Amino acid sequence: WHTDFDSNTASAIAFHRAICAYIPKRPEPSEDWTLPHATTPLLLLAGEADPQDPIGSMPQLERAFPNSSAIVVPDYGHTVAQFGCLGRLVSSFVISGGAKQLDTGCVGAITPAALALG
Repeated sequence: WHTDFDSNTASAIAFHRAICAYIPKRPEPSEDWTLPHATTPLLLLAGEADPQDPIGSMPQLERAFPNSSAIVVPDYGHTVAQFGCLGRLVSSFVISGGAKQLDTGCVGAITPAALALG
């Protein structure tokens, strides 16, 4: 990948591959792999630039969780709940029991901190 994190990433991959050798292998029937479904309200917070859990990996979210709402924070990566107005939005979601009344207009004003070089 040619980044400063290559050795760390390679080490993590080697570690996980080594652990896999100790996990018993067994066949799993395809019918055991079904999508979850729940009508419980769900609020998803995602960073637009999250390489770990990209929002594009969740195309069936609304089908699996019909009472879900996704808030995508522009220009952010993984773990966004502590930024800007998101804490207030999560509180409002919990108090109201759903996302129908959430005013998410404040999310667009969340901007990453400036990167100081030098």
